[in-house]
This record gives sequence, C-alpha cells and structure tokens, in this order.
Amino acid sequence: MSSRGSSTSSIDCERPASLLLQEDIAERMGTSGQHVNMVQGLTLLVQALSAIPCMFLCGEFDERSE
Repeated sequence: MSSRGSSTSSIDCERPASLLLQEDIAERMGTSGQHVNMVQGLTLLVQALSAIPCMFLCGEFDERSE
C-alpha cells in the first residue's frame, strides 16, 4: 500500500488523476505537503465552480423542453 494520503485520512479511496499528478510533481520537486494540499484544494474549488454554469444551462434547457 502506498503512503500517499496516509497523513490526511485512514480511508483508502481512489483519488482523481489530477491530484495524483500534482503529488508526483511535488514529490519530484521536493515541495512540502502543506503546499501540495493547498494547491489540491484550489484545484477542487476551480472544478466545482466551473460546474455551476453547466448546471445553470442544463436547468434552462430543461425548462425549455417542457
């Protein structure tokens, strides 16, 4: 079992590829884990915020189709 993520959670779950890629890059550069966690949090925030317009547009299309 990999030690990746063991400091933040004891639950073994799949992580998005973008987060694993960020961890691999940080490991090669020797960057501290705290900074990696911040970047990963910002990545998830951007992904969530980018979904909002799509949900709005889906609602508009759904109203028009009824």
